[in-house]
Amino acid sequence: MSNTQKDPVCGMTVQPQRGLTVSYNEQTVYFCSEYCRNKFLERPEKYFAALMAPSYDEAKEHRRIAYFSMEVAVGPGMPNYAGGLGVLAGDTLKSCADLRVPLVGVSLLSRKGYFDQHLDEWGHQQERPVEWQPEHFLRPLPETVTVEIEQRTVRVRAWQYDIAGLNGYVVPLILLDTDVEGNTGYDRTLTGFLYGGDDRYRLAQEIVLGIGGVRMLHALGYSGIQKFHMNEGHASLLLLELLLRSHGESSAEWDFEGVRRQCVFTTHTPVPAGHDQFDYDLVQRVLGPVVPFDVLHMLSGEDGLNMTLLGLNLSHYVNGVANKRADLILSDVSRLIEIAKQVGPLQFVFAGKAHPKDYAGKELIKRIIDVSRQVRDQIDIVYLENYDLELAKRLVSGVDLWLNTPQRPLEASGTSGMKAAHNGVPSFSTLDGWWIEGHLEGLTGWSIGSRDTGQIASEAVNWQDADDLYQKLKNVIVPLFYRHREQWIEVMRHAIALNASYFNTHRMVQQYVTNAYLA
Repeated sequence: MSNTQKDPVCGMTVQPQRGLTVSYNEQTVYFCSEYCRNKFLERPEKYFAALMAPSYDEAKEHRRIAYFSMEVAVGPGMPNYAGGLGVLAGDTLKSCADLRVPLVGVSLLSRKGYFDQHLDEWGHQQERPVEWQPEHFLRPLPETVTVEIEQRTVRVRAWQYDIAGLNGYVVPLILLDTDVEGNTGYDRTLTGFLYGGDDRYRLAQEIVLGIGGVRMLHALGYSGIQKFHMNEGHASLLLLELLLRSHGESSAEWDFEGVRRQCVFTTHTPVPAGHDQFDYDLVQRVLGPVVPFDVLHMLSGEDGLNMTLLGLNLSHYVNGVANKRADLILSDVSRLIEIAKQVGPLQFVFAGKAHPKDYAGKELIKRIIDVSRQVRDQIDIVYLENYDLELAKRLVSGVDLWLNTPQRPLEASGTSGMKAAHNGVPSFSTLDGWWIEGHLEGLTGWSIGSRDTGQIASEAVNWQDADDLYQKLKNVIVPLFYRHREQWIEVMRHAIALNASYFNTHRMVQQYVTNAYLA
């Protein structure tokens, strides 16, 4: 078993050599952060009792829901996540544990993680593999399954991570791994880099996740699964495995409706680039004839294997979590300097990773760093490298205002703004994603630009949004912060009372249970 400890406040896994500690009742208690240690010290008897409570791992055959996600963020020491998709998946599983939802999670191990980000002296992003030891966090499972990739038999094994809820209920997370003796060198790397490689590599990864994941659940004894929830299209190939399992040798019909009743699909982005699509020549070579190609064309599109379309067509319940312009605030730097001189000092903190092949994203990072150097005597602008869960926790709890400037209607959801609200941080954002619902002007925060979702992104719209941003910053937000502290604190309270009370994964999971899992 792993040599890790559990933080009694947040439930995160802590490596003893890296954690903070408190001695209580003649035992050493470990914490992932100063915040959690301080919370423990406020009510040690409550948190210690929860830590000592026996965990309850429900029998495998009683698990009813399988939640598939390419990435899941469960702790800072396990780098098998890239960003918001994984963070939301991890929060979802934690809420399921708190609410005792009989669910099991399935993901990839990602031995090399996404990447460690390093910014050189010129602001260029450099990517480095993440080094971590799965055996320090996870329990290896004895079962293996196989999948066919390019007509090769690839063996897949699994590791388990237990996510414990507040009352000890456990949601297991199964992480699939192809680094198995007997596989080819290439196949052993398929669960190496998260979102790594070319389309061939990605399709092979998604075969492991979708098809291999369903087979692994059966091999492990999860015989009572009634719903399969796909968190984005990466897992959509599980639908083909379910079709195969429901298609008897004597039957000429495919049970589309039966599979549809079992499946739930969540998509996170309205941007076409956010949806995997694979050329059918590649599909034929890598995936092979899992189902007849005329059936595959009917379900996933004529132009290529569209994973989102496949998920949409074979799910009875579909939901969305409703192209960034991170440098909108820097559209007119001289105007920003004037605001700082006239109204009060400003500091901007940026963070985030660009995909290794997102060259526009890398240029955006470089531009922010370049501007920060040009204005260092007038405005403090910093770019924090290697964004991860620990840094995110510090940001959402440590800033005064959460700035978010996506182009309408291209925001996926914007869950970081929700987390900021839980810390009493108001948002200043384009009316997109969650902010369309959460925004109450002057009460929970402030809007940028028009509410018109029909606007087409253009230079004119960008300048209108930038002008609105500067006007509100100068005339409303900064004066309120510096001159009317009681009113500012009221906005903070409203962010917690009106936003945090509704925008949380406990409420989301309860809606999934009612609307999707029990339907």
